[in-house]
Amino acid sequence: MFTHHYLPTPAFNQYICYPEWIGQYNQMPNHQVYRPIGLLKTFNLHLVFSGKGYVQNAKQRYELNAGTGFLYDMCTVQNYGADERDPWDVRWVHFHGAGIENLLGSEILGEKCWKFHFTRRDHLGKLMDEMMELCNPFQTEHEIRLSTLLYELLIDLRIHAEPWNTTVSNSDRERLHRSAEYIRLHYAEDISLANIAKVADYSPSHFSRTFHRTMGRTPVQYLNETRIIIAKQLLASGTLPVKEIALATGFQQSSYFIKRFHQHEGVTPQQYRAMHSFR
Repeated sequence: MFTHHYLPTPAFNQYICYPEWIGQYNQMPNHQVYRPIGLLKTFNLHLVFSGKGYVQNAKQRYELNAGTGFLYDMCTVQNYGADERDPWDVRWVHFHGAGIENLLGSEILGEKCWKFHFTRRDHLGKLMDEMMELCNPFQTEHEIRLSTLLYELLIDLRIHAEPWNTTVSNSDRERLHRSAEYIRLHYAEDISLANIAKVADYSPSHFSRTFHRTMGRTPVQYLNETRIIIAKQLLASGTLPVKEIALATGFQQSSYFIKRFHQHEGVTPQQYRAMHSFR
């Protein structure tokens, strides 16, 4: 079974991200794709929900199963497909946008083909399913919702996806997922490393090492990144003073918030607001 939805060029051309083509392949053992360099001028995201498949580069073939995925950068060589004996259920979206590089970061796009593990399957599956529903049939008034759903999908992967080369067990991965979810829900509070480690039932030192090895950044870096993502939304969408945004996102001092924000974004909160406010 396969589903394809090709979308017309959006009426508004400044979406941060917007799907061009979206679909699903399920139980299709002959699903094999090869694209030479420069052929596909959009980003290409695949999420595997069951079954098996692969993605391949010039040096190595990577076996994929449920809870794994990949993202190709634009104009790169692409080589992937379903396992013939146990073909995947894979949902995919080709997309473009005015803010993809800032959204995903150079550490992801610099890989050309970013491979990862994802844990929030039900949530991500619902986002993909709703996008496909809005395409059948497509109406112009669906544009904003489609862009919003894709943005949420990419942000979720940006925050929660784990690097491909992680070697943690499923039990450890579930514990780390609980701790990441705790951070997401309690970012506005004065939480410590010990608080977060307790959620995963680890000692703070073991938790910090395991989290860093799995997530590619320390728990404190992850916490600050989560806070800054929320702060960016507040800066762009409202008039709340910077000092109040700092407190609302868990920073006890506005000066420390401004310092961390500038380190992360390259601009001050005030500059970011001026750049992204539509009022």
